[in-house]
Amino acid sequence: MKKSTSCRITLKNDIAEIRRLVEELSIFFLKNSLVKKAIHDITLVLEEIVSNIIFYGYDDPFEHEIKININLTKSNALLVIIDDGKPFNPIQVTEPDFKKGIEARKAGGLGVFFVKRIASKIRYLRKDGENQLAVTVTI
Repeated sequence: MKKSTSCRITLKNDIAEIRRLVEELSIFFLKNSLVKKAIHDITLVLEEIVSNIIFYGYDDPFEHEIKININLTKSNALLVIIDDGKPFNPIQVTEPDFKKGIEARKAGGLGVFFVKRIASKIRYLRKDGENQLAVTVTI
C-alpha cells in the first residue's frame, strides 16, 4: 500500500457519515502504520468535532459539507475541520464542573473537554462564513 501522509475527507451533515469517516480514517491509518494511541486520539477528536457540527451547527434542513484535512509529521497530526455552520469556537467552552454530581451538571461539553485534553494545540478562526478549526494531536 502506498504511504500518503495527508488525507482529505468531505462529509455531509448527516450522522450516518460518522461511519464513513471511521472507515476512511482506518484506511489512512493502515497506510501510515500509526500506533493504537494515535489512532484512538485522532478518531475520538474527529468523531466528537464532526458529530457536534452535525447536531448543533445547522438550523436548516439542507445538505452541507464538512471538510477534513489531515497532515502527518513524524510527531504530530494536524487536523483541520472546516464547516459553514453557525459560529462556534470550542476553545471558549468552559470545562465541565466535575465537582457537581452528574444530575446537577448541565448536559454537554464532555466531547469538547476530551478534544481539549487530547490536543496539544487548538486554533479557531471564523472566516468567509466558515468555522476553521485546527487541532494538533501528538502521535
